[in-house]
Amino acid sequence: MVVIRAVSSVAAGQTASHDDGIEKDDEDDSAQPAAAEAYSQLVGLLSSQRTALGAALKQRQLQELEGASEEGESESDGDGEDTQGSDEDAGSSDSESEQAAAAAAEVADAAGASSSGSEDEAADAQEDNAGGIDLSGSNGTAAAAAAAVATNWEAFMSRELSDAEVAALRSGKAAWQDPPAGQDPSEGLWKRAKWQLAGRDSMPPAPASLAGYGVKERLIARWHEVHQADAERLVSHAAASTSGGSSSSSRAKPLKPGSQVFVSQQQRLLFSLCDSYADVLYAAKPYPGGPGWSPNEPDEAMDAVLLHVLNHCAKTSDVIKRNNDKLKAQGPGGDVSGVPRDQGFTRPKALILLPMRNMAYDLVRRLAALAQKETRADSVQGKEKFLEQFVGEDDDDSQQQQEHDAAAAAGAKSKKGPQKPAEHRALFRGNLDDHFRLGIRITRGQIKLFADFLQSDIIVASPVALATKLAEDAAAAAERAAAGSSRGPGGRGKGKGGHGAAAAAAGGASGAAGEADFLSSIEVCVVERADVMLMQNWQHVVTVLEALNQLPRQQHGTDIMRVRLHLLASQGQLYRQTIMSSSFASPQLNAAFSSLCCSHAGKFRLVAQPSGVLGQVVPQVRQLFERFAAPSSAAAADARFEFFKASLWPRLAEAGGGGLLLVVPSYFDFVRLRNFLKAQEAEFAVLSEYCSFAAVTRARALFFQRRVRLMLYTERAHFYHRYRIRGIQDIMFYSLPEHAHFYSELVNLVQSGGPGGGAGAAAGGHHATITALFCQFDALALSRVVGQGRAAKMLAADSTPTFVFC
Repeated sequence: MVVIRAVSSVAAGQTASHDDGIEKDDEDDSAQPAAAEAYSQLVGLLSSQRTALGAALKQRQLQELEGASEEGESESDGDGEDTQGSDEDAGSSDSESEQAAAAAAEVADAAGASSSGSEDEAADAQEDNAGGIDLSGSNGTAAAAAAAVATNWEAFMSRELSDAEVAALRSGKAAWQDPPAGQDPSEGLWKRAKWQLAGRDSMPPAPASLAGYGVKERLIARWHEVHQADAERLVSHAAASTSGGSSSSSRAKPLKPGSQVFVSQQQRLLFSLCDSYADVLYAAKPYPGGPGWSPNEPDEAMDAVLLHVLNHCAKTSDVIKRNNDKLKAQGPGGDVSGVPRDQGFTRPKALILLPMRNMAYDLVRRLAALAQKETRADSVQGKEKFLEQFVGEDDDDSQQQQEHDAAAAAGAKSKKGPQKPAEHRALFRGNLDDHFRLGIRITRGQIKLFADFLQSDIIVASPVALATKLAEDAAAAAERAAAGSSRGPGGRGKGKGGHGAAAAAAGGASGAAGEADFLSSIEVCVVERADVMLMQNWQHVVTVLEALNQLPRQQHGTDIMRVRLHLLASQGQLYRQTIMSSSFASPQLNAAFSSLCCSHAGKFRLVAQPSGVLGQVVPQVRQLFERFAAPSSAAAADARFEFFKASLWPRLAEAGGGGLLLVVPSYFDFVRLRNFLKAQEAEFAVLSEYCSFAAVTRARALFFQRRVRLMLYTERAHFYHRYRIRGIQDIMFYSLPEHAHFYSELVNLVQSGGPGGGAGAAAGGHHATITALFCQFDALALSRVVGQGRAAKMLAADSTPTFVFC
């Protein structure tokens, strides 16, 4: 292997020039261009020789399996030379010989169904995973070795993709289909929703035990301890609430000791989808705050995702630790061709995006609890700092909300007047800041919060915080480029300036600017509560997803000879699983899931079949839905505005009167309408998410007193504040709201149409009218409001453009 020897010499020189994987800002600037050029040549050389290295990798895997059947899985407490995800850093290595014997059949089925392709590809994958070794060992070590490799994780990470498969995955085109008849384990588990798949032939198997998925015994034991404690706590809380007069009941679901079952069948299926390493879009996750809900009640879906993330990090860590021990035993003169490909460019393997600190607070606490038990005061480093930064000053409001709910159940009236809806109170409790980021490093018996990103296993952050960091890195790169250019036409200065300027230009063009090296080897990305992110700035989510799995600009002390081949070939995004959760699907969410999530294991999505919210409308009002034509989704905003100017505004101008609420979901449409109304010299008030408290109070008073004819109201303002606007006579939805229940909430406010007004009729006998605009590209929002069946008829090309519901 001449190529490997040549690459090894370059790698050795590069590795020696870095200190422990930590980037130093004060290192010699003159050495950076040369190091960056050598590093780029090294990555290019390894990428060009991927085929030859792949053959050597197969031979090395065969030798490893033979050695594993003789050595077993003994664990060492010493420090490994390579610190990227070693066992000492990510948890102890668990012996799995006992659970392998009980779950061998389930594991084999799961590994076989984890990827789809031709029979030749399946044979190659089986050869890569098993190495053609007879696993009928005498003392059970062969079975343990089989369990260690014959998992979905190993099948996913070791599969080699052809050029045609790579091109197909990067195209973003997915042919969605229903699961085969009689083979859908999710049937009947979700009300009015069904799973669809793409890039696969069937749903993955869903073993009833965690051992069937190859979950570490340590994590299984901790899973039972945590859920048993949850059940006891919730039962105690329910008993206290009942004695205090509240009718709320606990929905605790304790686990039977030793049963290894899931909390519910939904959780079991969701974990099986995550364990398949396919991309998952869970677009029917309800908001918290239902009957009997408690702030301390665990999230079953999030528990399944967190267990999957922890298991993924543990498996990666164990493999690296075992390989470190083997390399130590070989000594410095070992064969270079036997170096394992078991690492990424950087250590972080999982990224979890959350919209607000209160959600991050709940998630990190749950993650730490599921990872390991706190046996010492320093089991969780940085806990005090975490509590200081993530616990909100208004956390005591949850107690006040529970007291209000108890008073309402007892028939008493609240002294504070009408309360916010239950799901709003549950969503916006605690710290609502949307700018945070922290690294989590899991070591043996200890979890370190606020770890350096390059030394973290899991990164928890908000999209805006990561987008800000990427922008800051882009600005720093531009400054270095300018400084390099100012040195003059010298070789070193010119090279550095050119490299920095090109990097800054590339980052600005893609929106994923900056030195995102810590995101270069992310293998599991979780986007939790994407519907809330839609109410913030979805472009930040797109920016972060585009920055994932890019080639790093520095080596950060990584042994390049141990980097996985697909990363060297710039195929990291094809080996990354993305899990998104939302209460509804939207065009922006579907577009990102289609184009930016392309795991080679396929895709799953939960498709809701809504019944609509028209039945929740209380007042007797006329609801008018008007359809307009749009040539494309990109031109829909312009077509909507032109239809409003030509058809609706003349009617509104002639009608006179007042009390018109104009609801606008998009802020860009809001700005356009505001400028148009100013040009028309219309009397109107503005109520948006950017208005101050004084401006909101003044606008609501002007509208109620009929001193302005109409009010512009954004969906985001209603999402964050849930204002109860008085004086509404008519409502016009410029576009249907993404949150369908906002439609019924706002229409129900018409019943207080003005001083002396009745339900649906304001003073003077005026009958309220609700108008909503829609086109063929509003199909998702329309179906959530009127129901899927009605939406299909209303979107038919041969149907009338106007529909009336009374």
